Amino acid sequence: MPAGFNFDYEKKRFVAALGQNGAAAGSIFEANGGTAPIGTTNNRLEYTPLRSGLVFWNMYCSGGDLNGATAVELHMPLPMPPVSDVTDQQIGTGLARRAAGTAAILIAADIPNAQTYATFYRADNGTRINNDDLDENNDTIRASGLYKVLNF
Repeated sequence: MPAGFNFDYEKKRFVAALGQNGAAAGSIFEANGGTAPIGTTNNRLEYTPLRSGLVFWNMYCSGGDLNGATAVELHMPLPMPPVSDVTDQQIGTGLARRAAGTAAILIAADIPNAQTYATFYRADNGTRINNDDLDENNDTIRASGLYKVLNF
């Protein structure tokens, strides 16, 4: 059997600590030269390592005024570094909503070349999601997906 995660890991859901792996204090996102959005109700990144060498991740940020500022790409540090051959590939999908009552936008997540964070973009037109796209009262962003951390 190849070295890696065993079956016991697949039974656990780990929660990434806020402000870690390059994330801004109290956030699951990097400031990236601006102000990172911080949800007051939900601000959570959960992950589960799988025996296959993949990591399942689930992120949710909402509540209050997220206060994202500056038109810089929204970066979410990954809980475990990816292997190099997953870069520039889609690793997840989700929804973003600009304030309560507005239509949700389908988004996708990818890992830029040789980075340890995910970026997000609109699935309908490829426009990148920026920190200041999450600056209103009751904005939300939710996404989940898989990415590879081990090669067998």
